[in-house]
Amino acid sequence: MKPITAHDFQQAKADHLLLKNQLTVSLSNEGADQNIHILSQYACPLGRWLYSHALIEHEEIDEVHELEQVHAFLHTHSRELTRTYKAGQIEDVRQGLSGLEKATDRLVELLHILEPKLLPKKQKSVVLPAQELLHDLFMQAPAIHCILTGPTHIYTFVNSAYAELIGGRNVLGVPVREALPELADQKFFDLLDNVYTHSKPFVGKEMSILLDNGRGSTRQAYLDFIYQPIKNALGQSEGILVSAYEVTEQVVARKKVEESETRFRAIIEEAPVATCLFVGPAMRVDVANDLMLQYWGKGRSILGKPLAEGVPEIVGQPFLDILDTVFKTGETYQAKAAPAELKLDGVLGTYYFDFTYKPLFDKQGHVYAIIDTAVDVTNQVLAQQQQLQLAAIVEKVPICVTITDLDGSFRYVNPFGKQLLGLPPDEVHTKHLNDFIVEEDMNMLLNEAIPALLTSHHWEGRLLMRHLQTGELIPVDTTSLALTDPATGHLDALVAVNRDLRPEILALEQQEQIMQELRASEERYRHLSTELEEQVNLRTAELAATNEQLAITNEELASANEEFAATNEELEEANQLFSLSNQNLERFAYIASHDLQEPLRKVQQFGDLLSAQYSSQLGEGLTYLERMQAAASRMSTLIRDLLSFSRISTWQNITALVSLNSVIETVLSDLELRIQETGAVVEVALLPNIQGDRSQLEQLFQNLLSNALKFSRPNQAPHIHIHYDTLTAGNLPATVKPARQTRAYYQIQVSDNGIGFDEQYADRIFQIFQRLHGKSEFAGTGIGLAICEKVVTNHGGAIIANSQPGQGATFSIYFPVQS
Repeated sequence: MKPITAHDFQQAKADHLLLKNQLTVSLSNEGADQNIHILSQYACPLGRWLYSHALIEHEEIDEVHELEQVHAFLHTHSRELTRTYKAGQIEDVRQGLSGLEKATDRLVELLHILEPKLLPKKQKSVVLPAQELLHDLFMQAPAIHCILTGPTHIYTFVNSAYAELIGGRNVLGVPVREALPELADQKFFDLLDNVYTHSKPFVGKEMSILLDNGRGSTRQAYLDFIYQPIKNALGQSEGILVSAYEVTEQVVARKKVEESETRFRAIIEEAPVATCLFVGPAMRVDVANDLMLQYWGKGRSILGKPLAEGVPEIVGQPFLDILDTVFKTGETYQAKAAPAELKLDGVLGTYYFDFTYKPLFDKQGHVYAIIDTAVDVTNQVLAQQQQLQLAAIVEKVPICVTITDLDGSFRYVNPFGKQLLGLPPDEVHTKHLNDFIVEEDMNMLLNEAIPALLTSHHWEGRLLMRHLQTGELIPVDTTSLALTDPATGHLDALVAVNRDLRPEILALEQQEQIMQELRASEERYRHLSTELEEQVNLRTAELAATNEQLAITNEELASANEEFAATNEELEEANQLFSLSNQNLERFAYIASHDLQEPLRKVQQFGDLLSAQYSSQLGEGLTYLERMQAAASRMSTLIRDLLSFSRISTWQNITALVSLNSVIETVLSDLELRIQETGAVVEVALLPNIQGDRSQLEQLFQNLLSNALKFSRPNQAPHIHIHYDTLTAGNLPATVKPARQTRAYYQIQVSDNGIGFDEQYADRIFQIFQRLHGKSEFAGTGIGLAICEKVVTNHGGAIIANSQPGQGATFSIYFPVQS
């Protein structure tokens, strides 16, 4: 290795001073270039000299060993500071720069001490001026450099970057105050004086400077710089090394970003809805307007904190996971009426929000933040929940609730109302108020209720409503309210709460009856009291005479008792005679009907012989013969029906378990030909088994099905449907009065699509010999339905009919359910 020279010592000093200045400027400026290449202590020229020569040849010199340690620390510490800076620990870097400066100063001192000891005697040790030592390096450096000498800060070195900064002015040999007079009011002169006087460096960051551009105008620039004192061997300041980077573009760009950010923050803070910005994967709350802070129940102290730390009650709720997903995927997330557990005024409660998480992207397309907008919909959600609860209550309440359009068409009737009004569930939307309210009350609604609802949205009154099936008039107490459309504010519908007054009216009638009886009782009491008083006075006067006649009276009473006993015997005998008479009458009806059949059969047989053998001789008499045979046939049918009615009337209570499906099957077999002739369709559901007389039950359904086939509409095939349901006694229609009381009844319904009848005749059709049509229209004796009623009564039940002309008929049979 060639011998070390004085120039090598000066070069080593300059290299390490330049390294210190570059690191100080770079690591003090967040916007500057930190890609500084730092050699290891072994690759540095000074290190190579130390490890290959000095530590071997000059092992006895202590300063050589200290120089090796300081030099190694300087390089390792520089690399550590760079790594720490890249890790974002800026404050640690700035504290470590003081150690870097001390190590550099000690290295320069040790080189200054070793230089005279190690240089050959013949080689003169020369300390070159700073501008000569650093000229080559500083002139090539991309940074801005100059050297100011003496207390007046005379320019002794300026590199090309510095010359360009000051507009190309020639300032060498000129004091700074004279060369750059525009800096007089910008504090730089004071800073230079202070660094020179106290020999302490000064680091400036993004300091604004106004400079003459050399063309008669000034420009504003921003600099990161360091004023580094240049010391002599005695530690006294001889000048100042100025190293700087122009960061004007970065500062201007950042200020624009800051202005944009300020405007963005203002938009967020002034937004009419709750808005905030989460930054980074930790979801740091960067900005939030007052409304969002109010939703959270927090103050501005949470700004700058991660959301999980600022609003800890959301931990365990889905929001943090959703935010993490949005941050990773970059996809916007929206939710409606989402529940959130938040603590307001120290109380944890559930609130509901419509919110949106929208990601924000940087220039590289990466998500760097999420903007959150939210609207508190708690009141609306709670109102909807209350509406659902109210709807559930309305469905179960035992009061008729209806909702109608303004024209009176039904929108809704609750289950109790459907039952009260006899309204099938699938016919609600087809009905109108006219179908249920009597004409007089309908006029009152139009003239009184509707105007009141239009003005005050409220009306109360009493109405008479009509049961759709039975026609029964039901008095109700009605409270009506008008509903408005929230969107338009216009009237939209009418809701009515109708309370059935029949229980109250019945209770009042019973109470009035009790009061009348009580008043009559009081009147009788007063009358009896008066009579008693008179009698006491009379009896007191007559007591003696009464005592005398007591024996006689006792004898008379005994005689009266004997007469009373005789009378009771006569009454009992009369009852037995009455029962016997009824039995004889039933037996007579049976015998008379049976004995009448024989003469009729002979009339029919002789009529058939006359018609067959003498029809050509009878002439017009044949017509009378045919009419006679028709009348005889009707008489025979009537007698048979009377026989059936008589048998049922004299029925002995002999019952067994009977399958109604088996009964229907037998009847359909008997009617098979008639069913084929009419093309009838008969649908039979699964029916129950009941205790009864099978023959009577077959006659019951034979008559009902025969009527359904007989009273069919022209040119339309009969359609008959038989099914059943089970009703409790309390749910029986008001018109149904079963012959036997029990807890539940089978409701067997036989429905057809025939000609029907007017319901005003619903009770008449079950009376014997009652017909609704002429004999020329439909054959029959008028006894069939009377037989049906007698059979149902014998079985402890009841039968009713519902129909409308042209709409078919439904016969409902109610049999007791055996417990």
